[in-house]
Amino acid sequence: MSYEINVAMLQGTLGWDGKPVYNHLFATHDRSIVSRRELRRVLEVFLEKFPGPQFLLSVTLWHKEGQIQEMESLREWIAKGGETL
Repeated sequence: MSYEINVAMLQGTLGWDGKPVYNHLFATHDRSIVSRRELRRVLEVFLEKFPGPQFLLSVTLWHKEGQIQEMESLREWIAKGGETL
C-alpha cells in the first residue's frame, strides 16, 4: 500500500456550481509515502506549505499486489521465445 497526496491550486474563478475551481499542481509518487507514519510527517509539512483555501490537498490510499516470479520458469519462458507465460 502507499499514499498519494495531490496538491491543487485555486484558479481564481468559480465553477458552474458556484464553487471555487482548483487546477492540479502536482502529486507525490507512490514510492514516497508507504506508511501512515510517513503520511503524517509529509502531510504536516504540506498543510503548512500549501494552506487552504489557496491550495486544496487530497490523499488517496492505494492498495497494490505483487507476486514473486520463479527465475527458472522465467528462464524457460525466455528460451521458448517469451511469447506467453
